[in-house]
Amino acid sequence: MAPWDWRKISKEEKIAFAESTQTEIPLFENESNTLTDKNTVLICGGSSATKYHNSSNCKGVKSCKGEMSKISKDAAESKGRGPCSFCY
Repeated sequence: MAPWDWRKISKEEKIAFAESTQTEIPLFENESNTLTDKNTVLICGGSSATKYHNSSNCKGVKSCKGEMSKISKDAAESKGRGPCSFCY
């Protein structure tokens, strides 16, 4: 919505519009944003990444410069990754 149109609508319309556009998009298709399997974690493929995550909504995941992938917790730890302080 253009800013000049935004100023013309009522407060109720603004709230309805904001609620209709705020949807969380899962990191992987057909999946919730929090991993339910305790042995599966998310890691960032970026060169400076050092942590693993349990939620695609984590602040650390959102700053990832590489591609995200799901791997086992043991595999992440064997790659030298530690738990993220935001989501663990």
